[in-house]
Amino acid sequence: MSVKPQELKALENIPLVGSQFLTADHGGTGSSPENGRKGDYDDRAHEPDHPLHRRAITHILFFETFISIAFLGVREAIVLYCINVLFYVDGGAPKMIDVYAAVVPCLPVFGGILADVLAGSFRMIKIGAFTTLAGVLLLTLDVVPFENWYARTISIQAKRGVFLVGFTAMFLGYGCYGANVGPFAARQVEQAGEKAVRTLFHWFYWSTTFGLAVSLPIADYVERAFNFGVGFGVLSALLIIGIIVLMSLRHDYVEIPPQRDALTNVVRIIFQSLKNRFSSKEVTDDKQKPKGTLDHSKQEFGGSFSRLKVDEVKHLLKTLPAFHTVTIYAVVYFFIIETYLEQYKRLNPYFGEIGNSGMMPNVFYPVYGSVVVLVLTPVLCYTYPWLQRKGFKITPLRRIGVGIFFSVLSVVSASLVEFRRKDVMSLDGGTFNLTDTVTGDVYRASTLHCGSQLPQFTFSGVAEAFIRVAGLEFAYLEGPDNLKGLSTGLYILMSGVGSYILARILVLIVNALSTASPWYVSEINDGHMEYFYLILAGVLLFDMLYLYLISRNYDYAHWRERAAQEGGYPGNEAVTPGYSRVAETSSGSDADASPTRNIEGAPK
Repeated sequence: MSVKPQELKALENIPLVGSQFLTADHGGTGSSPENGRKGDYDDRAHEPDHPLHRRAITHILFFETFISIAFLGVREAIVLYCINVLFYVDGGAPKMIDVYAAVVPCLPVFGGILADVLAGSFRMIKIGAFTTLAGVLLLTLDVVPFENWYARTISIQAKRGVFLVGFTAMFLGYGCYGANVGPFAARQVEQAGEKAVRTLFHWFYWSTTFGLAVSLPIADYVERAFNFGVGFGVLSALLIIGIIVLMSLRHDYVEIPPQRDALTNVVRIIFQSLKNRFSSKEVTDDKQKPKGTLDHSKQEFGGSFSRLKVDEVKHLLKTLPAFHTVTIYAVVYFFIIETYLEQYKRLNPYFGEIGNSGMMPNVFYPVYGSVVVLVLTPVLCYTYPWLQRKGFKITPLRRIGVGIFFSVLSVVSASLVEFRRKDVMSLDGGTFNLTDTVTGDVYRASTLHCGSQLPQFTFSGVAEAFIRVAGLEFAYLEGPDNLKGLSTGLYILMSGVGSYILARILVLIVNALSTASPWYVSEINDGHMEYFYLILAGVLLFDMLYLYLISRNYDYAHWRERAAQEGGYPGNEAVTPGYSRVAETSSGSDADASPTRNIEGAPK
């Protein structure tokens, strides 16, 4: 489809598309004859492999990797840190961590809003990175044995105070950058089209997972060597390197300036729509009648807002049910994280004879799950275009559905392992006492080998590769252009609500229905996890049905194509030049299998 002359003019008002950006200086590396400065202007700036954009993406992904290593490394070791360093007892440490886990998913929403309306993405990322660094440094200083050099010792109460400040700073920092790094990275490539954005988010999640894979062995070393000072010091050094890498290209990033009225416009549109809806006269002509409540705020129906602005708010609200599918999945994933390791601790980890041979470390399967994601994510990234050329329609919601299916296979596999584990334990000689080499806890374990868990961890890793990338991509592409941070923050919030609050509600319901012999208990030998895993499979099947119902008629936004047709985003200019044309979009409607449209004739 070709762009009409008036639509071509509208393209110049779209952020990062207008022709004024083609003559701007790329961070001092080139210039245009039109701006009066000497230099060799590179007219290939729109190409995805342009050096400027490759460097920007590389720096952002390196930063994401290093900050993930630091944040996740501390998180993995924090419970043992509280028990062995701060001497929290009677479950005080886990309860405190649970409180943080409940609050933290809410924070990226506010960080995203601040980036969208006040500070901008890059500034919020910087604030978050330095705040996180301050928190990790405080935790590091908290374990330094100052009493070895000074006569006075630091009291446990003082150490706990420093810990609370440092731990709080870490999570406040995450709230600042959590919802902004992904959208900020996507800004660097979005003018190459939705396919480029999809590729970006695959490598973005790959970087996050790589950070997790590196942080797990570091946390395991810290726990085994009981050397939190060295471990946290290494994490602090890696975070400093990540910040330096990010800041070294600070003048060359593409960024949309914050729009101060972006969020207030959403509230005004909703309020005006409700007001006009109940105060306007009934219209009998279908052509003049608004199709929905929010349409009452459109100028064509007597409102104050353009059609595009109202449609942005409508579509933002429409994405919330899609986010709920990830919420339901997050409930199950919470139990995968919580219970798979507990099941592992009650299986035979020895390579040979029990008690007289080497044993598999506790960190093996978490690292293995990360490796599955690291291997599969690039494969999927380059498989999707091939499938589309073969006629398959690959949309984010369909990819989420595939991931949920693999998660069903994971929990069903876990249930079968649990049935078999208990059958073996019922046999003579089917149990033995297994001591945790880190905590010293003793478990009554089955002689069934822990290798039987390989399928469930494999399926779970495959599910993560499908769901997490598609979720991030969906949140970014479907969010309004000036509210990408809010949209991504809502996605993180929905995942967090599922992983903490709803998971505990599910436990209460299941145990209330199985009062005589509760299925979910802290000691899985005394419960019935084999049945609980089947309940989780049922939850995921419900999630698949729910996803089907909301996706069968879901129309994807394609904001830039719509902006080209309806007038663009006036007054919203980029700080740094970006790509010069809107490329072919990668997904249309889940209900429409027709080829996606392509805008041609944009300025080059």
